[in-house]
Amino acid sequence: MTKRLPLAFLAILLIVLLAGLGVAYGLWSETLTIEGTVNTGNVDVQFANVSITEKVVDYFFDGPYGMEKPEPHEKANAANCYFRIDNVGTDNETLVVWTEGAYPSWRCYVDFSVKSIGSVPVHVFPPVRINVPNMNNNLPEAFWCEFPPNKNYKQLHLNDTLTCHIKIHFHNDEGIQENSTYNFKYTITAKQWNE
Repeated sequence: MTKRLPLAFLAILLIVLLAGLGVAYGLWSETLTIEGTVNTGNVDVQFANVSITEKVVDYFFDGPYGMEKPEPHEKANAANCYFRIDNVGTDNETLVVWTEGAYPSWRCYVDFSVKSIGSVPVHVFPPVRINVPNMNNNLPEAFWCEFPPNKNYKQLHLNDTLTCHIKIHFHNDEGIQENSTYNFKYTITAKQWNE
């Protein structure tokens, strides 16, 4: 006796085999791949172009307000102003300014630039005074930066600069004592800016 497979089963088997061949031989495909790398920029500012100028005010010969003059040679060693930059190239770069022998009518001007060396544009804001031990609110006499008209910030791009000035000076009536030490501290903030 011969056993035969039912005709319906053979039909289904044939359909499955043909479908398999169709997928294997009839489906064409292509794959697209996307790869990417994101390199971020950096916010980086530093101190640049630091200079010191010492002057005196002559009250005796130039009226009640005096006249500011270059420090005479004979007073050159009486008072001196110095600076250094600590932590150069880090996020904690610090311009350190100090004087030795300061006296009324003697002035120290510290001029410097804040320079953008990062790839991301920044807004640089005015100096903010930080309270520190043994601080006298009269010192320094002035600290200012040259901002564009009607703005309290300056936008800097790579290699742009903001010029700032510190004026250290005091008068006899300001309560500054002989042989004393007074401290001051300011911060200047540069923030990333989206255009």
